[in-house]
Amino acid sequence: MKNLNSSPSAAPPASPIQVDIFDSQYSIKPTESLTEDDIRELAAYVDRLMHQASQKGTYDKLSVAIMVALNIAAEMHEEKRRYADSIRQLVQTMDEVINGGPDHDPLSAAPKVDPEYSIQG
Repeated sequence: MKNLNSSPSAAPPASPIQVDIFDSQYSIKPTESLTEDDIRELAAYVDRLMHQASQKGTYDKLSVAIMVALNIAAEMHEEKRRYADSIRQLVQTMDEVINGGPDHDPLSAAPKVDPEYSIQG
């Protein structure tokens, strides 16, 4: 049976890389959407957050990890809300331009003609 996940031009599977997060080592395998550099950057970010969270009190590793996970989830939620608001604003602006808002002058978007170069008839 033929393996559908591989092709002659496909790159060989990436080897796992080792990262250190909060004094523990993890082996993480890069993917198509997550490169070695991405993994190292994210691991450093999580490590930094975990060390910062642990300085606020004496917590076990699991509690620190949960606090950091909640903080990252809150950051993602806020970004998602910001993107949704931006998209909503853009759609509203486009609707106003297309459908003509209360102050919309359809000729205001028309190119201005320089009288010096107009066609004389």
